[in-house]
Amino acid sequence: IDKSNVIAVKALQVIELKDGNKVAPYNFKQQKGSYLFSLNYVGINVIIPFIQQLWRAATLPRAEHEAMIGAIVHSRLSRLQFDRNWMDDIFENIILEATVERINPLSCTPGRIVLSPVFLYFQAFNNIDAGSVLKCKLSNITRIQKKRYMLTQVGIEIYNSTDDMLLFLALTSENERNHFYDMICSQQDVRLEDSINESATLRWQNGFMSNFDYLMHLNRIADRSFNDLTQYPVFPWVIADYHSEELDLEDPKTFRDLSKPVGALNQNRLSQLKERYNEMPEPKFLYGSHYSAPGYILFYLVRVAPEYMLCLQNGRFDAPDRSFHSIAGVWQNVLNGFSDFKELIPEFYASDGEFLRNSAMLPLGVRSDSSTIDDVVLPKWAKDHIEFTRILRESLECDYVSERLHDWIDLIFGFKQTGQEAIKANNVFHYLTYEGSIDLSSIKDPNERSSMKLQILEFGQTPRKIFENPHPQRNGPNVESILSSSASQEQEKSDSNVPDVDNKQENKENINEAMNYTDLKMAFCRKSHKNTVTAICLSSGGNQVFSVSQDQYLRVFCINDNEPSLGYNISGMPLSSCVAMPDGKSLLVGSYDNNIVLGTIEGHCDAVSCLCRREDVMVSGSWDCTVKIWQYSNECGSQDWNLSDEFEEDVEVSCVDLSLDKTLLASGSKSDNLRILSSGDDNFLKVFDLETGMEVLTTKLNFAIRCFHWNGTYAVCGDDHGNLSTWNMLTGVCLQTIKGHDGAVECLDVLEDKQLIVTGGEDKVVIVWNCARLNPTAVI
Repeated sequence: IDKSNVIAVKALQVIELKDGNKVAPYNFKQQKGSYLFSLNYVGINVIIPFIQQLWRAATLPRAEHEAMIGAIVHSRLSRLQFDRNWMDDIFENIILEATVERINPLSCTPGRIVLSPVFLYFQAFNNIDAGSVLKCKLSNITRIQKKRYMLTQVGIEIYNSTDDMLLFLALTSENERNHFYDMICSQQDVRLEDSINESATLRWQNGFMSNFDYLMHLNRIADRSFNDLTQYPVFPWVIADYHSEELDLEDPKTFRDLSKPVGALNQNRLSQLKERYNEMPEPKFLYGSHYSAPGYILFYLVRVAPEYMLCLQNGRFDAPDRSFHSIAGVWQNVLNGFSDFKELIPEFYASDGEFLRNSAMLPLGVRSDSSTIDDVVLPKWAKDHIEFTRILRESLECDYVSERLHDWIDLIFGFKQTGQEAIKANNVFHYLTYEGSIDLSSIKDPNERSSMKLQILEFGQTPRKIFENPHPQRNGPNVESILSSSASQEQEKSDSNVPDVDNKQENKENINEAMNYTDLKMAFCRKSHKNTVTAICLSSGGNQVFSVSQDQYLRVFCINDNEPSLGYNISGMPLSSCVAMPDGKSLLVGSYDNNIVLGTIEGHCDAVSCLCRREDVMVSGSWDCTVKIWQYSNECGSQDWNLSDEFEEDVEVSCVDLSLDKTLLASGSKSDNLRILSSGDDNFLKVFDLETGMEVLTTKLNFAIRCFHWNGTYAVCGDDHGNLSTWNMLTGVCLQTIKGHDGAVECLDVLEDKQLIVTGGEDKVVIVWNCARLNPTAVI
């Protein structure tokens, strides 16, 4: 030992930890002691000034302490540079370099992030981690997501193909974070996986995504992360029965009311909380603690993450009587306690339950009833921790919960999270838990800023609000296995975590009967008009095609005959739309002269742009920005169409469609203010839930859709570049795209029972296609 390079330290208190390398509460010794430290890699003349600075900071009040530590760290970091020797090639071009913090549970590691055309590097400014530099090939990055950190949009989470979650970084500002995001996404080697974000709600609603996977998806896009205990993923309590010998998932009494927050499940407690709320000055809050906070996360995970608990609790485990002892005990406290409103975490639904076992034999203490805290005491209906988590997962995926999960989503991620709806739903927490409630950078007073930061760190954060409208209800059980077995040509990726669910025969029959519009083959092509074909339809027998055009003509021809088409000039203005009547002998035609011609129906105040008929219901759209629904009447031998309802759009309506059961209406226009299924000139295909008005699918297309037909399961769409594409509208996946016309596909019609599609285009051409249900068969 070099005695000239030794530091002597005298202390009045010593904290011993991990004695014998065992995880246990820290040993605090109040005694004088002298300690010698021999420095092997640095001289004492270098280290003494830093020790003196830190000793001085330790004597200051909290706010001044943090300010001084921050200044010391900033000064040190500003002098450190990225070590190019760690690069794969020292001549590698650096595209971007920035100072960041790597976010881990209960810790932040400052360092430098470096982006090159081939690699992403993170160099920590300390040697706590095993490796000095983390290096990842850009080609291995699978997903990049902007995140919130400390209620501020400065975070970014990067995933790769080998380690899944690679880095959670916090940059200095939102602009710097966005610039880094844009730069890394623009690199040629970065090929991100197709995200299910745009179709997740649609897939879940139609049973193609499990409840667990959908809740994980919502947590992810609401900025929740496993690397940040202040915003850890949150899951609901589902089961309310922890005392029965057996659990009955068919009994509604088994379940918790998902339409209420935890704090509102006990009416007596809620009444007292509301009395306090009414007497409270602004800003008011109903619940003084949150449903998700670092202390609650480690309360559940103490047996598998004891060192995090010791770090959070100043070297001690929680008091035994407050520790996680039994499932039933926690549930009772959540129901009755005036400061306990915590929800659950994903581990309860997707793990082997190891976090419920004290495998490490941790000394968690003895309760006041003399019982030792060891493994978590389970309900009688679970024989072990594995069965317990399996049953919880089964309950999460059961029909009762699936039908009501949207109510809980409204509270945590949706429109009942804030504002008047939150007040009506008894869902109001402390204002500092909400995003946008405070900007730490704008607080000049160091004591106030320190207090606010501590509040954010320790008392929980409400997820980012995702939905402004009520969330749609799940439609039914999982149907993915049906489609994958009966329509293998779709080649869609299935969700590995979707549990087995008994499928109703009715759903199976509906899906198998649905025409899927794949394997399209051009059977007939004819140039019929002198101008753009604006609308087209097939006769009920499938042997005749009717088309109208801007050349003012209605034309009719037989598919199986090579005869010239018959032409009728029925208006002095261009014709816009046509549909065949239920009797199979008549035709409805929409005209630019504002009329619908059968006889003549005075329909709109401007040109009728589109028509759709389903049996005795007809829908018309117009340039007057309205969609009208007409009901067919045949009373006393008089055939009439009576107006039954009307909707207004903000702009001209260009297309309409009605589901086969006449319950879902879709309209499209030249904007994105659309209903149910539509695509405008912005090239976005959108699906809206009719009951809630919520957007359940948004996907960017290469071209704008001009027309479509939707049978409830599949949709066939014509775009402005002449393509005909087929979509599975239960999953939001494009199955096939085929070139048809030289210009835009302006109109199409489908005859399901004859497996025929007919299209008309800007190129003045009419094309007849034959297609398959699930096995192609020739029609023509």
